[in-house]
Amino acid sequence: MDSALFEGLSAGLEHLCDVAIDLAPNTVGLTTKGPFATRSVFHIGGGSFEGPRLKGKVHSGSDYPMTARNDTTTVALDVRSVWQADNGDLIYVYYFGRLVTPPHLKRDLFDPARNHAVDPGKYYWRVAPVFETASVELGWLNNLVTVGAGRYTKTGLAYRLYAVT
Repeated sequence: MDSALFEGLSAGLEHLCDVAIDLAPNTVGLTTKGPFATRSVFHIGGGSFEGPRLKGKVHSGSDYPMTARNDTTTVALDVRSVWQADNGDLIYVYYFGRLVTPPHLKRDLFDPARNHAVDPGKYYWRVAPVFETASVELGWLNNLVTVGAGRYTKTGLAYRLYAVT
């Protein structure tokens, strides 16, 4: 392959914000078995986000994770939520991702009383959020490619998000 094609191409990561999301689980998951997978529904009960250029509250939304029938250790994430910046502007945030659980940690990670105590370095939780806003002040969010790493907390989830530079 001609390496000259790739000269000048690079990417880095810049911290965008930290997000704490409170979940209110709806126990649909084990009863919603489709032909290909099991779907769950978790409602977002609130939360907050803060970073160098961004701060506010997570208002509402839902997570629709899907676990394939033949693979109980990989969860495909599908999250939609509404955030409100401190200036009052609304931001629609959606993301997809993967939560990969080692088989020996499955019992602890899927137990809400214990999952927050599991070292996040022992499992793989990555997301790729997309931001949409009509805000003039926050319009720069519409142009970002972002990635993040997640973990469980006592009340839900936490993510550290990065803008790809």
